[in-house]
Amino acid sequence: MSLLYRPNDRVNINLKYEKSKDFKAEFPLDFKQPEFGGPIPVQDDDFLNRETRTNFDDPYFNRNINGFSGKAEMKVGDNHTLTLLTGYHTSDSGGENDFDHNELDFTNILRTIDYKTRSHEIRFSRPRKDAKWFYVGGLFYLKEEIGSKDRFTFGQAWIPVFRNVAGLPASFNVPNYSANGVSEATQNVESFAVFGSTSYEISEKVRLNGGLRFTNEDRNLSYYQQLNPGTDINFIQFILQQIGSEDAPQTRAANRSFVSGNIGMDFKTSDNFLIYATFARGFKGAGFNTTLSPTERSGGLIFEPESINSYEIGLKMKVSNRMKINTAAFATVYKDKQEFVVAGQSTQVVNAESAEGVGVESEWTAIWSDHFRTDMAVGGQSLKYFDFPFVDLVGQPVNLSGNSLYKSPNFTFRFTPQLTGDFGSTMKYLVRLDYNFTSKSYNDVYNTESLARDPLHMVNARLGVSSKDEKYSIAIWGRNLLDQTYIQHVWPLRFWSRVALNPPRTFGIEFRVNIY
Repeated sequence: MSLLYRPNDRVNINLKYEKSKDFKAEFPLDFKQPEFGGPIPVQDDDFLNRETRTNFDDPYFNRNINGFSGKAEMKVGDNHTLTLLTGYHTSDSGGENDFDHNELDFTNILRTIDYKTRSHEIRFSRPRKDAKWFYVGGLFYLKEEIGSKDRFTFGQAWIPVFRNVAGLPASFNVPNYSANGVSEATQNVESFAVFGSTSYEISEKVRLNGGLRFTNEDRNLSYYQQLNPGTDINFIQFILQQIGSEDAPQTRAANRSFVSGNIGMDFKTSDNFLIYATFARGFKGAGFNTTLSPTERSGGLIFEPESINSYEIGLKMKVSNRMKINTAAFATVYKDKQEFVVAGQSTQVVNAESAEGVGVESEWTAIWSDHFRTDMAVGGQSLKYFDFPFVDLVGQPVNLSGNSLYKSPNFTFRFTPQLTGDFGSTMKYLVRLDYNFTSKSYNDVYNTESLARDPLHMVNARLGVSSKDEKYSIAIWGRNLLDQTYIQHVWPLRFWSRVALNPPRTFGIEFRVNIY
């Protein structure tokens, strides 16, 4: 629901409220790595057949989302605008499902998360359009409250695994075994920022751009992870560890400040040719590891902020009124990059000390006639971890230096032809084909070959008809028309790996009515 109020021609006030509920949200398809080589018995099947098994009869997921936002814009004088923004959002979710997706009684997970956030921003700006000097500056405030609780329940099928790890005789057994681990976390975050950005036209051909932002984040954590072993022998300590207790939780604080920004120059050699160079520095804030895992053993409850320095040089060419080419070369340097590593039967974030790489990309747009156009993009890059040491869950040092960044293919290509035209006197049509090629990429920081995504050809298409004013439209679409199957996401764990496959070939129909 949205409300727009204009008391006069200098003030706009926009209020929005949203509410949504999910009662039967779809779980992602999870599969085990078939050749994990561990002690867990598993059927001799191919996980790429899109089949999964479970011993959990009643999985569920519920989520409630509420949100309010407000925006007020006021003209100040002839050339300036004062903007006020505010927002408040809540989300509570809970669900339980079979964590291992196996018909044997291994592990179920129950998870609840409550989230509240409020933000406020004030901006003062001079519009960029037709201005020799553009600028914007302001203040930003954010407050978040996050509460989460996880419970892992371990069943009878774990006994052969624990017996193997503990070196117990084959005759050892615990009938009707059941144990669990519980973690509960409360996080409070306050963030304050001061920012400014400007662009100044030095001459008709040269423009200087720059920006600066100071951010201070104050994060606090109250956390415990408690084991309920279910027997005199604490088997689940091989997967989890005790951290604090419900009566005496561990506390952590992460107060971090960061300066980010950018500086660059545009050089316009002619009306159809522009060269630019820019340097930008950004960051991702610190955080806490709060899932069930041996966190203190393999990295700690706190992970540090990630920073990135990006250098880019490029050109924008307008070959003609119907053809444009944009090309850029870049170099990227990460410090303390935040990455997921194995921690028991969960994952946690650790900091890779440094990662870096270079790349080039180019985009071509050509309008061949009033009814036919093509868009093409090609990119090449090489991104690797330069120094990535950490301690694994059993206390052994690991260094992944030289590995490729996960989900970073070396080559990508996209080609999109599109045909449009009139359909009768009041309608128009659109036919679009989208072809994408992605070279091999790794789905985990360990660069596990059996979990990598192979080179991939993906084809999507869309056929639509609409009124010329686009008030009414109908379209049919198809995705993954070649019905390619690949590993989309990976959770590499100690005893097996969970993977999620991409959606299969899918067709759909879409109706749309715009009310205005």
